[in-house]
Parts: sequence; structure tokens; C-alpha cells
Amino acid sequence: MRFLLPVTLCAALFSFSQVCTGADQPEKLSDPALIELIKTAPGPKDLPNMPAVFLSLEEKDFANIDGTGIYEMHEVVKILDDQGMSLGEVSLPYDQSDSVLTIVSARTIKPDGTIVNVNEDAIREVAPYSGFPLYSYIRVKQFSMPALEIGSVIEYRALLKVFKSKMPSLFVTYWSFPPGYVIKKAHLEVDAPVEMQINYRARNIKAEPSITTEKARKLYSWNVSDVFIGGIYEQFLPPYDVVCPNIYVASAREWGDVSRWFYELSQPSLEPGQKMKDYVDYVVKGCGRDREKIMRELYDFVSQNIRYVAIPLRASGYAPHNVTDIYVNKYGDCKDKSALLISLYRLAGIDSYFALLKTRSAGPLIREFPALEFNHCIVAVPKQDGGYIFLDPTLELDRFGYVPTEMQNVDIFVVKKDAEYEFIKIPFDLKNYSGTHGTISMTIGGDYTISVKDTIEYFGDREILTRLNYKYATRDAIRAVFEKGLHSLYSDAVLDDVKISEPNDLSGHFWDSSTYRIKGHIKEAGNLLIFDLPGFDSMLRNIISTETRTYPLWFSELSHDITDITITIPASCRVNYVPVSIEKDTPFGYYNRNVKSEGNTISIHYDFRMKLLEIPAAQYAKYKEFIESIVQSMKESIVLEKVTKG
Repeated sequence: MRFLLPVTLCAALFSFSQVCTGADQPEKLSDPALIELIKTAPGPKDLPNMPAVFLSLEEKDFANIDGTGIYEMHEVVKILDDQGMSLGEVSLPYDQSDSVLTIVSARTIKPDGTIVNVNEDAIREVAPYSGFPLYSYIRVKQFSMPALEIGSVIEYRALLKVFKSKMPSLFVTYWSFPPGYVIKKAHLEVDAPVEMQINYRARNIKAEPSITTEKARKLYSWNVSDVFIGGIYEQFLPPYDVVCPNIYVASAREWGDVSRWFYELSQPSLEPGQKMKDYVDYVVKGCGRDREKIMRELYDFVSQNIRYVAIPLRASGYAPHNVTDIYVNKYGDCKDKSALLISLYRLAGIDSYFALLKTRSAGPLIREFPALEFNHCIVAVPKQDGGYIFLDPTLELDRFGYVPTEMQNVDIFVVKKDAEYEFIKIPFDLKNYSGTHGTISMTIGGDYTISVKDTIEYFGDREILTRLNYKYATRDAIRAVFEKGLHSLYSDAVLDDVKISEPNDLSGHFWDSSTYRIKGHIKEAGNLLIFDLPGFDSMLRNIISTETRTYPLWFSELSHDITDITITIPASCRVNYVPVSIEKDTPFGYYNRNVKSEGNTISIHYDFRMKLLEIPAAQYAKYKEFIESIVQSMKESIVLEKVTKG
């Protein structure tokens, strides 16, 4: 039946819970359609190793011409094993500033057909960012399904009334089918005014809507059945938006409309207070009016002194808070930190713009029809010779001007004045790679104990992450991490000391250094001493842990790791054998091991560089062969020979 009720009437009908009568008043199921759905539902024998099955997913959306609307949701899920019990904990987020969420009904249908309803007072509403008052409008309604057991069916209905569209006249809805479960049937529909042009796109699923028109309304309906997405537990999985079936629907707009809307929305928030003006005057004088120094100083201030609240842009809304509030309160999400930096730059006479994007791990942006898919906001500063410097002030310990891999090769929407905009795609940066350069000095003593000094210098994405991890870790915690890593390589090792550079000092690359002793690593075989090569293969083994892949291998960075090892052997020994040098250059990556022996010194140079961020499943076998050859080479040994005196 078509959902054609007026907005006000529909809200009135669903503004209260219809069946939450209390867990102490059991009743029997009487709905014939639901009885038949449950009766014909598959069980654990039909779907072995499946935690649950979605018997029905239904959503009916009613769109108004101004972009507001009503979203009616209905789910019926059967629990098949203990792992599926987690689906009994339900959390539904919403934005209190522009919508109202009502739990219409929620109940557990036990295997014997008995119904146990969720009490109204058992539905909790929480503010997940309650420690940050500026974002207290983000809410989550939570409830637990009562009397849940294997074989039970979960059923709940929810109604979301959006009374203020994020962008005027823009209606958006997105359906993503849950991975790792069978969906027996799903019904999705959008009921829109005939004058509202609707764009839609289905990914990873064949689904075309049936479209009917009645009077002033047009109904778009999708019906799909027996959907299942497996392989989602593979490591290094692409974003769910790329892997899982989903349907995206939005009313038609132009990118110029989006640019104009966001520009007008964001400009009022940029008005600075007197304290901000005084601070910028102080910085400008201190930097001798050097434009680049001023830019770096203000960027470092916002990135390091304004605490980042990690809320996705779509959840927190697109309107920045007033920059004075951000400056005074010392916290903000991506759009708020970007707004503060833009306002400070404006005071210093430096042009800069908001730049909206969908990060790489969130999946590709749909350029074909504009919608608010963005999940992140950064700053674009025009270069004097053309192009932009892109700055992400949410990265607390990022080097000025470095763009992380998450924002490389994605569409960045630069919002200029009025309807002016520009799409920029930053190519993958192969020069400023993400990785490490390790220097290891190993000295073998007369008792064959190995004394080691191990220093690692970090670059790119790896440097940012490592700085943050160390900044907020205690000395004891840092030492514990080193000991755990050391013992994973050498079971009988003793950590002597750990040193790290200052995480907040961005003048040079971050480094850490440790000294330790390894006992029992060298094995005696008569007159020979066998010394296994230092092991760095555990991460590589994890990448190729399966024989085949359903989905591509997806990496978060183009890594480049170099390690230089110097081994000094005692005077009582001489080199009997060292592994040969190896060089492998493939479309997937480059690997080089160069081994030299001179006198009592052995030098080993490792160079491993990835060339692709994504390995298609069809090429996984060849990639696996490449990695396995590297792993195998790391299992080789150095052989020393005892020197007989006289």
C-alpha cells in the first residue's frame, strides 16, 4: 500500500509507541503475514555458520519538495547462533537539531510464538558526545531486545521525521545491506513529489526500481531477495561502500547549488573575536610578516592546541560553529577546526577556502549527481603560482602541507565564493612515501649473546600515527610495547633501554631507538654457528594468510620500508656462508636484499616498496607468490665458523 499520508498526520499517528506493553504481559503472535514469514524462515541447518538471517528489511521514505521527509523503517531478524545475539543490542543515531526519532515498536518473538515487548522506559536516549556541549544535538536511541535466545525473532519499527533538510530542497536516502548475513527480502521505496527529479544508483547489486505515478506523487520501489555478501572478514578489505550492496537516492541538484549553499552557510561562523585578532597580530609580528612562517604558525596552533572531536561530517552537520567559540573552548570537529584556521588566515590577509571530501576509506564520491556524501572537511590555500596547499587541521602532529594517503586520489570539492567551486584530485605522492628507515647494529659477543641497537625513523602516514601513539602513552606503556614486539621476534631477549624523540617537535622526522640483548639465538652445530636472519616477515605473512580472495587487497598507504643491518662477529669466528643478494621488481612492489661480508662485518640492506594500493582478487595468486618468495628468503641463515687457535 502506498505511503501517501501527509507529513503532519503521519507524525501524529506514529508519535507514540503502539505495542510497548511491558515484558510481564506475554502475548501470542497473531499477524498472519508475520506468522508465515517466520514459519518459512531458514534455520541453522539451512544456513550453517550464519549468525542470523534478515527475514525482512523494509524502508518507506516520504519526501517533501523542501527536502524534509519521513523515513519509516521495519526490520525482522531471526537469531541462528550465539554470535547473532549481538543484534539484540539496537542503536539508532539521529540529529536532534533537524529530526525526531520515534521507536514505534520493538519486540522479541520467542521460538514458541510468545511475544515479549520492549518497555517504553527501557528505551534509552544518550548523547555520545556529552563531554562536548557544542555537539550535544547528536543523539542515539538504544534498547535491548528482551528474552532473546537462539531461534528468536527480533522485530522493530522506527520512524524518523526530518523537519529541517541539511540543504534546502535536497532529499537524500542511502540503503546499505548488512554484510555477512543473508537478507531474504528487502523492500525499499521513495515517495516523492512529481516535480522532484530523483537520481539513484545501485552498487554491487542488480536493482532497478518500479516507478508509478499517482496524482502529484511518484513512487520509486525496489524489491530484492536472497542477498548475501560473504568474505567480509578478509583482512585488508576495501571500504564497505565499495564491497557491500547499496542503493543511493537523492533529489537532483547541481554542484553549483551545493557550493552556493555551503558558502552562505559557513560564512557567518567566520566572524572573529578580539582575542583572535590580538593573537594573529602577535603571530604576524613574531614571524616578521613572512607569509609561509605565518601560515605554518597558525596551522600548528589549530592542529596542536584545538582538540579534535572525531565526528563524521554527515553526523555532526555541515554548519560550522562560531570560530570564537572554537577558539575559546579549544575543541572542534573537522569543519570547526577548518573554519577557525580559515578565519585566522583571513585576519592575516591570507586567502583560504573550505574543501569538502569523501576520504578514501569511505569509498568513492558519486560525481554524476550531487549530494552530501562528504565525510571530512579540510582547508585549501591558493598557491601564488597556481594550485593549492591542502591542510588538514584535525591532524594534530602532521607536517605542514603533507596530505595523508586517505586524502590522495579522491575528489576534493573546493568551495570558493558564491557558486564558484573546483574539483581537485591530488595524485598519490610517491616521493613523500609512508614508511620507515631502520638502522640496526648487532654485535656478537664471545658467549654468542647478541647486543643490539635498533633505531627507526618514520615518514608520512606512519610518522603521524606513531607520533600520536607515543604522545599519549606513558613511559611504562611504551616500554611494554617494545618488550612485546621484541619477544615476538626473539623469545629469549632482554630490553635494556628505550628512547624516543619529542612527539611535538616537527622540525625533524620522528624516531625511536632501543637497545637489547638476545640470548640463545645462535645455534651451535659442531664447529659451526648458525645465525638466522633478523625476522621482519610476520606482517607480510598476515597479508597472504588465505589461499584465495573474494575481494581485492586494500592498503591504507603506499609503504616504503628500508632497513640497514650491520653485524659484527667476534674475532674467534669467521664467515662461512651468507645468503645471496636478491632483487625482485614486479608490478606489485619492489624488494631488494643486498648482503655483503668483509672481514668481521656483515652488512645487509633491505628495501621493500609497495607500488599499488589495491590488488585485484584476480591477481592475488601472483601477488601471493611475490610475497611468499620474500618471506621464504627471510628464513635463510648466516653461518659462522669457529676459528681454531694455533
